[in-house]
Amino acid sequence: MTPGHDRSGSHGAKDLLTMSDTHAGSLDPALIALIEAGWPDMAARLGERREAFVERVGEQARSQGLLDANSAARYLNLCFAFGPAFETRPENEWALALLVDERLGNWVKLHQLVHTGAEELARRGGEAQLLRVNDARLIDALDRLARVDGDTPPLPRQACDIEALEFRALDLDWRREYRLEGGAWQHLPGPPPPPALRVGGGEPAVDRLCLLSQAASEGPQTLLQVRQALHGRCGLPVPHPQLRWLGGHGLMTAQGHAAQSTSWTVGALPPPAAAPGWGALLLQEPSPELTLLELNCCGLRDHGVPLGSQHLKVWAWPAQQWLLTWQRDRLLEQTWPRQASAPPLPPASQGLRLRLARDGAPRAAPKWAEGLGPGIEAALMAGAEKLFSAWSASAQSPRMSLRAGLFNGHAAMTWGLREGAAGLKSEPLLRFVGDFKLGMTLDLVLSGEIEQAGARTQLALRIALSTELALQLNRDTAEPPLAEVLEPVQQRVRCPVTLEFTPLASETGLLWSEFGPPTGALVGAFGLRQSPQGGGAWQWFLQLALEPVVAPMAVQDPLLGRSGQHVALLGSVALLDWSLG
Repeated sequence: MTPGHDRSGSHGAKDLLTMSDTHAGSLDPALIALIEAGWPDMAARLGERREAFVERVGEQARSQGLLDANSAARYLNLCFAFGPAFETRPENEWALALLVDERLGNWVKLHQLVHTGAEELARRGGEAQLLRVNDARLIDALDRLARVDGDTPPLPRQACDIEALEFRALDLDWRREYRLEGGAWQHLPGPPPPPALRVGGGEPAVDRLCLLSQAASEGPQTLLQVRQALHGRCGLPVPHPQLRWLGGHGLMTAQGHAAQSTSWTVGALPPPAAAPGWGALLLQEPSPELTLLELNCCGLRDHGVPLGSQHLKVWAWPAQQWLLTWQRDRLLEQTWPRQASAPPLPPASQGLRLRLARDGAPRAAPKWAEGLGPGIEAALMAGAEKLFSAWSASAQSPRMSLRAGLFNGHAAMTWGLREGAAGLKSEPLLRFVGDFKLGMTLDLVLSGEIEQAGARTQLALRIALSTELALQLNRDTAEPPLAEVLEPVQQRVRCPVTLEFTPLASETGLLWSEFGPPTGALVGAFGLRQSPQGGGAWQWFLQLALEPVVAPMAVQDPLLGRSGQHVALLGSVALLDWSLG
């Protein structure tokens, strides 16, 4: 039997007699004559009624769903042995049970009808051997009619099926994961290998296998072992069982005894490449390498439902494990108006220790160090310049001071794929462990003089933000989804603006008697989010903006008394929109 070719009819194969939609009523007269010749006594009894007999059997075959000519011919042969519509008689309930079993293809039904029918005839003292011989002669004729060239496989006629299959992932000693033990992140042996996956013997079939491995250029690879227990042997020129594995490597085949137990290495695609300087794409799930595995047999059983040929997809994901940690202790302190001698931002190495590693080996990540060092501070300085410019338009003698510690503290996270709960049957999950204690502080003071309605005051707007992100996370199951697990690693920020004022005397005698409280707040969010650029990666981010600041004021006039109005001190200002990853 040629590789992967199934002529059993159990999977909807084409009509092999005419290669067209032939129904049971249009059998080749030569086939009918062959069948009649095999049952001379029955043909003699029918006499001139033979044509009507064949037509009636054809109608019954169609009613039973035997629409292909091969099945119809074998059914006609059975009717010569048992009589027309023999399956409708009480003593032949076994035949009706086979014909209505939707789990069986037509060729399997006819094979089991002949096999069981011969057993019944033997039990009843009938012509069991004649049924077997006539059916074999008929299959020979069907083979000759269907033969196009020397490569056309013969029709299956002997029990040949897969009893059971076992798939096992081997050679996984190289697997490692990062775990926090004894207060330190260690690269330790990974989880135990997934259990063997069995098909047959009550275990359902599967349409794919899910493995973790590595690209050949990355290190050791997983060994996939396949074992087959057989049900019968067909004895065809190309013996079953047969195994075919097709992918980017080409085609690997094994048949007969060699296919009963074999193994081979399964490689994965290289992990996604990060842009130069980044080292890693944060929490991005890699894509699998796809190959096809065929386990071919005739799919025939004398009794029961065949397991049949198995066609599976083999998905192999990269098993790499990442670790990113940092310890940050940096403060940004600046005043405005800026002095020409103002010190530059400190270098990335000052107050920052960052480590990126994959599978126990360090990875260069200058972009991460730059972003967590001068990068975030430069972005904040740019926003502060805009804020001071807006304040200068509202106040006389404007001044501003800023003191900020952003993402100070420690953060650690490890991620990588791990087998799912169903082992080889289920897609792997992205394991994630995080340990975070990150402080966010920002002290901002805007001061100056404001004149309104002939009155002047010295005032100061203050924002004092202080919050902390402190939590530990461990995702090692497919549920809940990763986005749900990481939801706490994102906090909203809202810090109201406070106001202090000191009235200043004026020649008019007007004095600010009341001022505030103001509207407006510093709002935003920080933490982890999915990258807006897509691709499945995540990034750290910080967004801060100042809402419009408006304050009610009251002026005390020595002659006219008290009057009030609202003073717009600042409009909306985007202070910071920073991301890393």
